[in-house]
Amino acid sequence: MQALKFVTQVTAKGKLQIPDTMALPKGRVEVIVLSDGGNGKLRKRRKPLRQESFVGMWADRKDIGDTITFAEELRRNLERKHDRRR
Repeated sequence: MQALKFVTQVTAKGKLQIPDTMALPKGRVEVIVLSDGGNGKLRKRRKPLRQESFVGMWADRKDIGDTITFAEELRRNLERKHDRRR
């Protein structure tokens, strides 16, 4: 499936405006509409993951040791709990 991306408007009558210059493929297409909720702004981009407040929160903990191994073990435990509930 080919993807085309463009920003456009939906008219007051609910019609989607597609630019005349856009070369659309013939045949069946799937349309996904992401709305800004009418406020004129598209979805806010998140900040990069490294800038999130939780990054590095275990850095100073002496009881954890290897934080990557610790995080993997936490994830495995959660997955096991989730599997048992099914």
